[in-house]
Amino acid sequence: MSNKNIFKETPSSSTGLPIIHNLRDLKHDTFNFFRKNCSTRGPLFFFRVFNRRFFVLNSPNYVKHVLVDNENNYTRKKTYAIFDEILGVGLITSEGEVWKKRRRIAQPAFSKSKMDLLINDMDATITSFWTRHENSKNGKIEVDAEMNYLALNLLCSSIIKTDLEDKSERIRKNLNDAFTYVSNKRFRAIKAIDIPTPLKIRGKKAIKEIKGTISNIIETRRNIKEEHHDLLSNLMGAVDEESNQSLNNEELIDEVMTLFIAGHDTTAVVMNWAFYLIAKHPEVQEKILDEIKEKGGIDTLDMNTIMSFDYTKRVLQETMRLYPPVWSFGRKTIEADNIDGFEIPANTSINLPAMFIHRSTEFWEKPEEFYPDHFLAEKVKARPKYAYFPFGGGKRKCIGEHFAIMEMILVIVRSVSKYQFKLDSDKDPGLVLSITIKPKEKIWIHTKKRD
Repeated sequence: MSNKNIFKETPSSSTGLPIIHNLRDLKHDTFNFFRKNCSTRGPLFFFRVFNRRFFVLNSPNYVKHVLVDNENNYTRKKTYAIFDEILGVGLITSEGEVWKKRRRIAQPAFSKSKMDLLINDMDATITSFWTRHENSKNGKIEVDAEMNYLALNLLCSSIIKTDLEDKSERIRKNLNDAFTYVSNKRFRAIKAIDIPTPLKIRGKKAIKEIKGTISNIIETRRNIKEEHHDLLSNLMGAVDEESNQSLNNEELIDEVMTLFIAGHDTTAVVMNWAFYLIAKHPEVQEKILDEIKEKGGIDTLDMNTIMSFDYTKRVLQETMRLYPPVWSFGRKTIEADNIDGFEIPANTSINLPAMFIHRSTEFWEKPEEFYPDHFLAEKVKARPKYAYFPFGGGKRKCIGEHFAIMEMILVIVRSVSKYQFKLDSDKDPGLVLSITIKPKEKIWIHTKKRD
């Protein structure tokens, strides 16, 4: 008997069109393509784009196999190659010894003591953001745009404090152009053609300008030697305990770009959906307000206090269940693998669809509803660990997970403590899946200052 015959037959998605197969389905409506196939094709299936097969692992156990059990056989490098141009050799794109060294250097920058030093400035940024809206007298905000604005200002106050104050709007535009350009490369069928489209020209120019700005700041800081309490300062002062080496300027640029790209759009989209859901559910706002009162207010905050807001944390976790920061994670096999009897060929693209495992009827009591009690301790314990993985998993789990959670809880409690939120329309805004999850239609929210 040949080896081929001992494997289970791998289900495929709907056939699609001749030659291009599922390309049109993916481009036209990625969300419904994945939702339909994840709900009907079982724990593992594949789809085609021209002659390429993409395997989708739609099971917590299979996700664990890739991220933990056999992680050395699954590379990120080729899957995340679309980011090389903007991130260089940073924590997201590097592998092997380079990644291990970068992780050792960067890890102390995210310690609790370092995070505590950032909180006051971040809190002031949130207060300033809402004061700006009070003064506008408009009474409502377009959430996606405003959360992008707030997320960038929070990053500027935590990553490169003060140096970007007069450049934040230009940085925001450049980040948007760069991210749009990079996102457009995903599921691209023909990779060899290099056409200088307007999107590409804007994206390349934006990347060059952002890196130039960061390079100038690093050089200035090295020359002036002024003390700063931010993530850039933490990285500049960090030394690898094994090699006794620190990051050079090029490496620092790569890591700062990684922090901006990993921390800007992902945080912004989660906060977009969090405020959409909070505005849609006034009873949730009241429970958050009750929790704030139980804590005796939020005049003085540190990492421990922020992370102790259990109900608010469940609201955030449930938001990231329905709308995870990254809706799917990618890997590529190095050698052929056998997952529960399914053959995965070598050099094959793997998709781990977090958003759809997060909505599986097998693991969630109310899979399509907003239900923060999904994250009560006893319910978390009863589920497979990888039924929920908004920050990835295994040794490559996002280094900034606790920083991001702290940041978003801080935004929620500070905002809800001062304002009431109400949707302008009950219409479903729809979804657009790129690398992150954007609303198809703009979401407008009315804000009213509490008495």
